[in-house]
Amino acid sequence: MAFMTPAVIAGLTIGASVVGTGMSMLGQMQAAKSQAAMAEYGAAAQRQQAQELKKLGDIEYMRREQEGQKLLSRQMSLYGASGVEPTEGSPLAVMEATAAEIERDALMSRYRYQLGAAQAGQSAVLEEFKGKAATAALPWKMGGTLLTGMSPLMSESVWRPFK
Repeated sequence: MAFMTPAVIAGLTIGASVVGTGMSMLGQMQAAKSQAAMAEYGAAAQRQQAQELKKLGDIEYMRREQEGQKLLSRQMSLYGASGVEPTEGSPLAVMEATAAEIERDALMSRYRYQLGAAQAGQSAVLEEFKGKAATAALPWKMGGTLLTGMSPLMSESVWRPFK
């Protein structure tokens, strides 16, 4: 074992420290890329959900409006069948109140979907922020790893065999 001199051992230690630090830095780069990609995917999914909720809200609004128009038509035909004039007095007031209630119900149903869409949009922004933060933090993480990994090389005892 004559080839295992203190200088060889020190050289192997230095080499292992450099290689280990480099591998750790590469791992951090890959992890940051993966985090950024996952965050972008999550943001895209949230944006898509927001669009779908907006569409569903519009569909629900139209559905409730159509149902309401059917109800108003039934009211008018019932008034007409009973011989009451539906375009004046109390019947008109009842039909106006019904129309207002229908509109309020339709607007509230669309509003609920809009709230969900807004929440999904905010989640998308948060996911994008997470991805950017992971990418922005990478140089600092790599610098910390480099300093931590190379700090043992600052010891005089590592270099003593080469003197």
